[in-house]
Amino acid sequence: MTPAATGLSEVYLRLASIVQRPEAFGLGASAPQPLTDTLEAMMQTLGQVIDDMEQPIPEKDLEKELSQDADQPVAC
Repeated sequence: MTPAATGLSEVYLRLASIVQRPEAFGLGASAPQPLTDTLEAMMQTLGQVIDDMEQPIPEKDLEKELSQDADQPVAC
């Protein structure tokens, strides 16, 4: 998992903890439904972003990226 995906996963887990245990965040026994709906939508979006980040780069895209970097000096 990339560092960025790891960071997003941590955000996802924190959002899930708010949805699952709203009282731990001072929201009473249950969070207001609009807040829960928003947090769940954010979790769904984050999940999709994380999944997309985990997908390997298609070979054609990789070739394109490498050819664009061909003129860049290599740092030693």
